[in-house]
Amino acid sequence: MKSVIAALRSLVLPFGATSGQRIILDGVNGLIQVFNSSNQLVGQIDTSGIITVFDPTTNAYIKLNPASPPVVLLRPADFGVHTVGTGSMGTDEQTVPDRARLLIDSPTLDSVDRSQLTMEHAPVAGGNNPKVFVSNGTTAFSDADLEVFGDIAVQELNAAGNGRLRKSVERALSFGQILATPVALSNTAGTYTAILGNAADFPVKAGESYRVSYWNEDVGGLLVSGSGFATTDAWAGKFQRSTNGGSSWADIMNPKLIGRLQVAAATRMPIPPVSTIYQPAGGANVRWQFVAAKTSGAGTVTSSFDGDHFILIEKLGTGI
Repeated sequence: MKSVIAALRSLVLPFGATSGQRIILDGVNGLIQVFNSSNQLVGQIDTSGIITVFDPTTNAYIKLNPASPPVVLLRPADFGVHTVGTGSMGTDEQTVPDRARLLIDSPTLDSVDRSQLTMEHAPVAGGNNPKVFVSNGTTAFSDADLEVFGDIAVQELNAAGNGRLRKSVERALSFGQILATPVALSNTAGTYTAILGNAADFPVKAGESYRVSYWNEDVGGLLVSGSGFATTDAWAGKFQRSTNGGSSWADIMNPKLIGRLQVAAATRMPIPPVSTIYQPAGGANVRWQFVAAKTSGAGTVTSSFDGDHFILIEKLGTGI
C-alpha cells in the first residue's frame, strides 16, 4: 500500500497553516522553508544543498553553499544609506604546485575595495613555507592597509606593499644609505639640501600618529671646511614630506639645530638624532626626506654630510 505521506507533494507544519510561524516542505520545488510568527522567511534549504538563514528585519543572512569549492556567504545588516555587499569564507585548490587555500573576503560597502585574507599551507611540492596573503580585493596581494592591534606588526614593507608579520609592539619602516661620497650642503645660509629620503610611498591615515627619526652613525658626520669661519656658524636639519611622489615637498617640523662651531676652524662634528611626530590631516601615500642647511656663516665656509644615514618611520596608532 502506498503511504499517504509519500504521496504528498507538499506539507505544511502545523497542518493547514497558511501564515505565521510554520515550516513548508515543498516537494515540487525541492525546498524546505521556515517562517517566523510575523510571516517572514527566516530559513531555507534548496535542492542544491544551499542553507540560508535570514534576519528579515535587517536583511542580514548567512548562506552555506556546499558547491565545489564550498563557500560561506555572510551579509551584514543594512547600514544607513549605504549599499552593503556580502563577505565570504571559502576554500579552493591550486595546482603547480598542488596546494589548498582558505580565502576570507570582507563585506563591501558602496562597492569600495574589500580586504582579502588568503591562507595556504606549504605546497606538497615546491619547497615554500605556509603563507598568509593580504590584499585590497582589487590588486591581488599588494596594497591593502593592514591594520593590526596588540603585538603583531608588519615588517620589511617593500615597494609593492608586501610585508611579513613579526611579533612586536611597533609598526615601522626603516631605510638607510651609506654615502659613497659626502653630500655637499649649499654654501648659501638657509638653503636646504636633501640628505636622505625614501623612493617608495608609505600609506598614512588621518587620526594616526607617526614618529619620523633620522640618525647618522658616523662619529663625525658633519664635515666643515673652507675659510672665513666663525663660532656663530650653525647648521640645522628638518623633515619634509611629499604626497605626490616626490614632485614637491612640505616641512613637517621646524628646523632643529644640529651643529655649531666651537672653534673657528675646519672640523668634523657628530650629527645628533632628529625626530618629530607627524599627524596627517588626511589619508595619503607619503614619502619623507631629511634635509639640512648651514643656517649662518660666510659663503666661503663649506660643509657636507658623510657616513651611514638612516630614517625610521614608526606608526604609533591613534593619538600620541
